[in-house]
Amino acid sequence: MLEVWTMSLSPKFDGYFKELVSKYNAQHPNVEVKWTDYPWDVIQAKFTAAVGAGKPPALVNLNVPWAYDYQQEGLIQPLDGLIDKNQYVAGALKDVTFNGKVYAFPHYNGANVIAYNAALLKKAGLDPNQPPKSFDEELRYAKTIKARTGVAGFAPTLGPTKIEALLIQNGLEVVKDGKPAFNSPAHVAFVKKLADAYKSGALLKDNLFAQDNFQVAMAAYNSGRLAMLESTPPR
Repeated sequence: MLEVWTMSLSPKFDGYFKELVSKYNAQHPNVEVKWTDYPWDVIQAKFTAAVGAGKPPALVNLNVPWAYDYQQEGLIQPLDGLIDKNQYVAGALKDVTFNGKVYAFPHYNGANVIAYNAALLKKAGLDPNQPPKSFDEELRYAKTIKARTGVAGFAPTLGPTKIEALLIQNGLEVVKDGKPAFNSPAHVAFVKKLADAYKSGALLKDNLFAQDNFQVAMAAYNSGRLAMLESTPPR
């Protein structure tokens, strides 16, 4: 039996996976695939326990930082002979390539865009036709909006596994050559910028340091309590 574990996809994707597994098992009578979905805050512990017991799943849905950790510990295998790299965006492959080898199938990648309340930008004296084009500009806009309208500018996610992504998005390495690389003057300066924005009220403080603050941020944006919202565009 081949076990396939996913992360927080049930119940929304139950129909898709059950149909997929049923079709695969019908086409491969000598192989039985079993699909199990675990919440995001459970799957890592479940996987570690399964590896320790010598009964890991064949495939498991992991965040990139976890994949890196497991590769360093020798718990996952490279997939270079199994993956058609031409089917994936180069950046998605780079995320899961360690020491020159691919260790995961890119499964869910997205590029964020900024939705913004044009009326609030105008009220703050900013041009809605010239939205921020960088993180530094977004911070500057957020401070201006807060100072002139009293409304929080935006709501980055600064919780576990999220702050690392924010550093990387801004060109700051978290790990280099297997060693921590986040104590440089550039990293300190970046954190100070975030702290300044936080102190000024430019960042929405609701669930700011949670693992996921999107639902809270979206509700604030829809109710006019947040000027800018970062989100993957709907398909």
